[in-house]
Amino acid sequence: MKYLLALLLLVFSNDLFCQKEYDDEVFAQALIYQQTYEFSKAIETYTELLAKDTVYEAYYNRGMCYLVLQKNALALNDLLIALPQFDDDFFLNHMIAGAYMLLDDYKNATLFFDRALKYGLVPDAFEASHIGTCYYFDNQPDSAMKYLEMAFEEDVLNTRALTNMGWVYLENGSYEKAKTMFEKCLSIEKDNPSYLNNLGFAYFKLGDIDKGKELILKSKELDDQNSFVYRNLALIYKEQGKRKKACKNYQIALSLNIVQKWGEKYVKELIGYCE
Repeated sequence: MKYLLALLLLVFSNDLFCQKEYDDEVFAQALIYQQTYEFSKAIETYTELLAKDTVYEAYYNRGMCYLVLQKNALALNDLLIALPQFDDDFFLNHMIAGAYMLLDDYKNATLFFDRALKYGLVPDAFEASHIGTCYYFDNQPDSAMKYLEMAFEEDVLNTRALTNMGWVYLENGSYEKAKTMFEKCLSIEKDNPSYLNNLGFAYFKLGDIDKGKELILKSKELDDQNSFVYRNLALIYKEQGKRKKACKNYQIALSLNIVQKWGEKYVKELIGYCE
């Protein structure tokens, strides 16, 4: 995931390791493994140390290693244990926010992103787009837009920010603004199937069903495994009163494991129609 890549770039800065004048050779060896990116060995070694003693620096560093290896629940557990000893450490709060985000707990993610910002985190465009996304999922559209706009101002090619801004506009009924965001995405990545699908959906919500369907079907030609394409087609067919086609596409969307948190109300609309 891109977010983990961003964390990796931070982790690779030795200045961000939790270090201490510590006599135990085990801790020193674990730190060497961590600094040379041998995260599994680092975890094993920190675990050996923690079996003997409570060392909060070891929980901090082991949690970081777990996060890099995408073992998010284990990472969160260790980082929260370390938190009382490093309460105002912006990087620790940032990692906790990232772990919550990766576990789809957006309420706690926004809480810890706020703490990280309070204690000194200066988000770049990439981080701001993720903070904005957390606020979006936590049903705080104004805060979401604040950070997404920040991300876009810093990086006008940030299609993640543009896409999420488009979804915020869709959620609050600003369909023309949503269309503009998705058009900007396509100007950056022409014929990207996801952006075509999003733009088609915006046209559909603006009442141009034919144009919307045309773009969504073009998206389907380029990527026939996108569950949101079938969800959007289901909504179009529902609008047209074509129940059989609507529900068939809805079932395909389900079979492709549609992520319901994106546009949850539209999925609920189809559940009520087809089930």
